[in-house]
Amino acid sequence: DNTKALKGTIIDWITPKDQHLDPPLHRNIKSTRGFNHPRTGRLLCPAGLNWDDPDIQAKLKTGEIQVTSNQWPIFIYANFTYDYGNPWQGLLHSNLLVQAYKHISLLPSSVDSSTEFRATRSSNTCLHGMSRVTHCSILYIATQVCFALLSQSVFSRTGTVTDLEGFFNTIMESLQDTNDIEETNDLLAWWDL
Repeated sequence: DNTKALKGTIIDWITPKDQHLDPPLHRNIKSTRGFNHPRTGRLLCPAGLNWDDPDIQAKLKTGEIQVTSNQWPIFIYANFTYDYGNPWQGLLHSNLLVQAYKHISLLPSSVDSSTEFRATRSSNTCLHGMSRVTHCSILYIATQVCFALLSQSVFSRTGTVTDLEGFFNTIMESLQDTNDIEETNDLLAWWDL
């Protein structure tokens, strides 16, 4: 189950190398994630909002700022950086998404690119006959990562903190917008490398 697999693993990925999260996050406890924790809160903070502003943090924690499905979290952007002048810059290029894609679609051992691994079983992509990355596969991964970062304990299409179905659909609409076909093709080419 992909949701269960990412629940604990994502903690390893969001913890800076040779450091610890403060306060610590437990692999099997979701209630301390989301906007309740500085690291997951920063990653879930909508692009365009400044997580470093204590007022923004407080309003996200209390729900005074309601995150809508068209306010995409910063974790989907390369280096967790949003370019106001070019919203396509780095969109869905996050290393966190790449790690999750490898973990779910290829093999968990493929995430650590610093070591060679030898597959002892077929990857999920081979088992399902996938030869290319698709819009849906990228957004499936993004949705799984989003849920893993959230404090919600049950995966539901419309949660109290984040509308996961809306999140998926609004990004899909952008990827299918004929005005952005070049950007979308570039994105798919980047993922297929």
